[in-house]
Amino acid sequence: MELKPKYQYTYFIKPFIIKGSYTTFLRRMLENENLRLKTWEKEADADVYSYFLPNIRSKMFFGFDYSRTEVEELRKKNTQKKLRKLSKYPCLQFNYILNENASGKIGMKDGIFFDIGKINIVCFNSGLCFIIIKTYLEDIQEFSNILNFNYKFRELMSEEYKLKKFEKINIQTSNFSSIFSLKTLILNITGKYENTLIEDDKFYVYSYTCIDGENWNDKITFEDIKIEYWKYANVCPSGYNVDINLKNQIQPISNWQYARFGFNKNACVLFTSSLNPYNYTKLPHEFENQYLYTYLIALYQKLYFKKLTKEFKTGKRVLKIRNNLNSFIKYFWHKEITKDEIGSSFYGRWLQIYETENLYLETMNMYDLALKENKRKKTDYSLKIIVILLLLCVILNIAELIQVLH
Repeated sequence: MELKPKYQYTYFIKPFIIKGSYTTFLRRMLENENLRLKTWEKEADADVYSYFLPNIRSKMFFGFDYSRTEVEELRKKNTQKKLRKLSKYPCLQFNYILNENASGKIGMKDGIFFDIGKINIVCFNSGLCFIIIKTYLEDIQEFSNILNFNYKFRELMSEEYKLKKFEKINIQTSNFSSIFSLKTLILNITGKYENTLIEDDKFYVYSYTCIDGENWNDKITFEDIKIEYWKYANVCPSGYNVDINLKNQIQPISNWQYARFGFNKNACVLFTSSLNPYNYTKLPHEFENQYLYTYLIALYQKLYFKKLTKEFKTGKRVLKIRNNLNSFIKYFWHKEITKDEIGSSFYGRWLQIYETENLYLETMNMYDLALKENKRKKTDYSLKIIVILLLLCVILNIAELIQVLH
């Protein structure tokens, strides 16, 4: 049975580690005429403000702790003065200004056409950043198109992208002349970055779909469409063969009527039915705001612990890395970031999936080993200096004795 989508969008999230100074990177962002610094407001962003606890809200969302007058004064300052203030803030967000008049759908007549809703860059002053792209399909008629689109777009930045035919699935966008111009834009924003922390070059997928109530109701149950949900949650193409064992392993989370969440290490999806109006009115907004940033915080924790562990293994600049660790723990390593019951449940689930507690313990263990090794090297160095000084003393004493004898 082919499912009919009523509403959908997909966020593709690409982590990257900047090379060089964070201040230099931030200057490039501020001077880019296509980027605008995002400032959060208590009234306009009331849902996010009330959702997060103060301990995370004040560090994650620039603007909540400032008045409009203070924000306007900051905007008027020159780049250097902005940098002095902004470079100290733990997290900043930039919005890419899309050209609404850009032509699309050039060339091929066949394919899955999509539009770009927005492009955001979330920058942590630790040097770990994220580019986030919101997409939605145009004139979507079949759920299989969503499956195929998510599957293909996820590999946009991978080395294998040019080599795969993807079963003749062609993608174009209304905002760019081609998919490759979008890829170029991403590389221009990120610059040269390190991707050694990432398991592969693929995007993380954060996706919402509401299907027509005719496809999921009291007569056509979730069990009848479970395989399609499994493909969606695991970012598989429509033609993927789901065997009976995999089908039985599907254990989605349900928090609302006719809504199922799916979690894994590479994706988070929300699959709903329009039979409940809440599923295509308020829920999509919550999913791409409060819950998206909950997911981003958990993802940041996972990747930054990996970054620190790798740095400690080098045995270099241990004290500086330790200071970075202390700042991270102070600002972003919280067991609780919201009083919202559902949000807390999601946050706990992501911490479990990413095994973040184990990553934290591994990082602390590597820090202890690096600190001991650093002390050992300093001790060895001191002993070498002492031995050299003793040898010099012996040589000098022998020289004096020879002079006396002569």
